[in-house]
Amino acid sequence: MSEEFITGLITGVIATSIGFGFTMLWDLWKINREQNQKTDSVLLAVEHELQENIEIGKANKELLEAELPVLKKGNYLIIATLPFKKEIWGLLKLNLPNKLLKNEAMLRKLSSITMTISHLNEGMNSRQVYRDTSSNNTAFSDNMKGRNSMLISEIEELLENIDMAITELNKKANKSVKQTD
Repeated sequence: MSEEFITGLITGVIATSIGFGFTMLWDLWKINREQNQKTDSVLLAVEHELQENIEIGKANKELLEAELPVLKKGNYLIIATLPFKKEIWGLLKLNLPNKLLKNEAMLRKLSSITMTISHLNEGMNSRQVYRDTSSNNTAFSDNMKGRNSMLISEIEELLENIDMAITELNKKANKSVKQTD
């Protein structure tokens, strides 16, 4: 074998190795970028749903509070409460970002929020059924006041928990943005 052949072979092997290395680095960078975009999208969707539930909670609380004085007069409002959104947990089960996977406290908080939302939705449905079927009951106003008061306090607690969760999510998002800058 000639010296030129060996030099060409070594040069070819080195060039191929360098090209392979750059290709692998490029692929790893793309995968990491896509994973970060996916994580950011999931966290944004979670935050968006939490924000929507804040608005729904405020509207429901206002409605329930507005009905309390009306109930004292033996009447009730026609408007029904709005159900809270609870798709967060389904989204997270399908696509749990590492940022949340490593934060058990946040996962517990989101799970608790989802359970509270389910409970509130059931309570509001029960209230609606009672309102629709029991208006002739002599204790109707007192029962409705009790149901409304209970739902108001649960909504207030839910809104506080959602605010804390959003604050925590934003801290995580800001921390990851600073790390990538």
